[in-house]
Amino acid sequence: MVMATMVAMSACTVDAQSDGMVLVKGGTFQMGSPASEAERDADETRHELTVQDFLMSPTEVSQQEYESVMGNNPSERKGSNLPVENVTWYDAIAYCNALSQREGLTPCYTINGTTVTWRLDANGYRLPTETEWEYAARGGKQTPFSFGDYVHDSDANCYNAYGYNNDASGHWVNGYLQHTVAVTEYPANAYGLYNMHGNVAEWTWDWYAEYGTNPEEGRYKVVRGGGWNDFPKHIRKGDVVTTAPNVRHWNGATPWSDCECMTVSDIVPGEEHAVQLKEVTDEEFTSLIKHETMIVRLAEIEVYPKHLTEYLKFANEVDRLSMEREPGVVCLFPMQCAEDSTQIRILEIYASEEAYQSHIKTEHLQKYKQGTMHMVKSLKLPTMKPLDPETMNLIFNKQR
Repeated sequence: MVMATMVAMSACTVDAQSDGMVLVKGGTFQMGSPASEAERDADETRHELTVQDFLMSPTEVSQQEYESVMGNNPSERKGSNLPVENVTWYDAIAYCNALSQREGLTPCYTINGTTVTWRLDANGYRLPTETEWEYAARGGKQTPFSFGDYVHDSDANCYNAYGYNNDASGHWVNGYLQHTVAVTEYPANAYGLYNMHGNVAEWTWDWYAEYGTNPEEGRYKVVRGGGWNDFPKHIRKGDVVTTAPNVRHWNGATPWSDCECMTVSDIVPGEEHAVQLKEVTDEEFTSLIKHETMIVRLAEIEVYPKHLTEYLKFANEVDRLSMEREPGVVCLFPMQCAEDSTQIRILEIYASEEAYQSHIKTEHLQKYKQGTMHMVKSLKLPTMKPLDPETMNLIFNKQR
């Protein structure tokens, strides 16, 4: 999941449509998903809400737009017409205010440290509310996606290798671009809005809360729409994702600078198939690489907050069993990016590609996959790479 933003304005604002904003006519709709919708979550309780007219940017904010206002581009994958990503909720708030000031409008937000207050009388740019976002994403439709009941490769940029609802459409799909695309790459919905499903997930104004509550503060902000590395079920209009407002995302996980990183020392397969992990200085990497056949993978996973403890128990158990039973498994090491973080990376090191292929067929790994499938919000499994000094520096370089 990659965080980005779309901006909105109250419909009474000066003629913003001439500046590229889209007028979304208000109305009453069913927010959430019906109990019969495949792969829905418990926090998608369906309820009727009314939305007033508002203006919304037709696309995710591009890197060119963001840099022209903020003077920097934090994105991992660069491209002027690609969506800006790797931004926190606070970054999105600051962008809205800066854009308002540049356009001669009254900023919508008063910022005092980490306390942000929405000035309802202001006429500037702002984040859409969660309700506005879902209303806009639906485009007047009640299907899981604005384009219908299933996701085909031409519909959205997501991890579509397995399709939606076990590919109940009957059409085999295998789409996974593994990166963001231009903000206008896929067809717009009926309201003229692009990439409301996939590509990058988008911040909204709201704190996360169970249906029926409306907190003034909280721990997680709501993000919607899913990203290029999210399963189809997570780019549905009714799906809700939560993330701390100070977390910046790229490629589905937080950067290493936000993590408590470990480094690898004395990696020698065959010596009780164990790996000794300890912190070392950057200069030691080259001398530690002893076997050219070894490969590394870094699985990037986001789990639902309510399943965090249970998921970590599963991950640690499959780590233990693999180390006990498979000599070719050098390391399976789950790492949280911060305390209580739902962003997890699993470092995988194998003695060879053959050892990896043997590992993925084991009974304990299959049980792990089946047992944790409902806990995983998004998943990225990267291509295997040789365990060379350059790769080691990329993964383990200490950034404090």
